[in-house]
Amino acid sequence: IMGAGGVITPPEGYWAGVQEICRRNDILVIADEVVCGFGRTGHTFGSDLYGIKPDMMATAKGLTAGVFPMSAAFITREIHDVLRKAQETLGGFSHGYTYSGHPIGAAVAGRVLDIMEAEKLTENAATVGAYLHQRMREELGDHAHVGEIRGHGLVLAIQLMADKAARKFFAPTEKIPFKVSEACYRHGLIIRPLPSVGALALSPPLVLTQAEADQIISRVKAGLAEILG
Repeated sequence: IMGAGGVITPPEGYWAGVQEICRRNDILVIADEVVCGFGRTGHTFGSDLYGIKPDMMATAKGLTAGVFPMSAAFITREIHDVLRKAQETLGGFSHGYTYSGHPIGAAVAGRVLDIMEAEKLTENAATVGAYLHQRMREELGDHAHVGEIRGHGLVLAIQLMADKAARKFFAPTEKIPFKVSEACYRHGLIIRPLPSVGALALSPPLVLTQAEADQIISRVKAGLAEILG
């Protein structure tokens, strides 16, 4: 699922088709799990949600709950073996970064993953995320300026429309997402404007409760009412 690009969810069958083409043409599949990884979608990884079996995977953010900079890359055993075998004729596969394996990052990541497992935060993201999406659609689905509510788990976008029936977007110069975001902030909610697609985005913490989800919805409604009526 795209993040800052608009919380765009792939259409049904998209990833199955992409993988079939890649496998048929011996192309590696690389999954960017920086946004979707570590429970955000209600699954451990976004790849699990969409049935993707990546050859390589990039992760960050959720690995340390965003409180310490750390990322991790994963490769399959097959890729590992190719690299290892090639060293016999091509020399060592030398690579690294200044802060690779930083002990503080590793300690934070280990503790975060322990907490996620012990408190079942991925499962919570699935349950409360489903509730948030359902209630958001019930409360805002008929709003004259809400064209779509999309996402999965605890990542969600509200698509703003100037004319819902005509599928007409607000002009970027009107800065409507920013204005609604500022109004929501005045009502006690931080929500991200996505001006490139004219939408608002939410990525609540994985510990979110249903009561807090209700608070989010009421404050979004207040922000929308202040700017769009």
